Amino acid sequence: MKRCLKFKAKAIHNGEWVYGLPVHYNRNPRTEKWTMREDFGMETDIDIETLCQYVGHFPIKDDIEGVDIYEGDYLLFSIDDIIAGKGIVSYRQKIGAFKICHNAFGDHSLPLELHQINIIKVLKNIYDIK
Repeated sequence: MKRCLKFKAKAIHNGEWVYGLPVHYNRNPRTEKWTMREDFGMETDIDIETLCQYVGHFPIKDDIEGVDIYEGDYLLFSIDDIIAGKGIVSYRQKIGAFKICHNAFGDHSLPLELHQINIIKVLKNIYDIK
């Protein structure tokens, strides 16, 4: 199985999402810089605080194309078309996996496996709120 490594982050100059691989430049201790190297070789300066790792491509209800899911995406989802909820995709270091964390069941966060749910819609990313 081939693992796809890609990321997205907000461009510093316009706040738009750019996709590719992050590159760190530290030629001078006073000018640390991160860029995103896109597929066609262009590099764009990025805000490293907004860096999100690609999780996978998932089908979406009523959409044949599906959607790419990234860390920090805020999703509307259902489980067996019964329980609907909203949650944020995050990486859980302790178990080494991406989960959807939500509090649809009171104040408790319930991590869900991405393969256990039906994604209805990607609402936004946590960094789109700014």
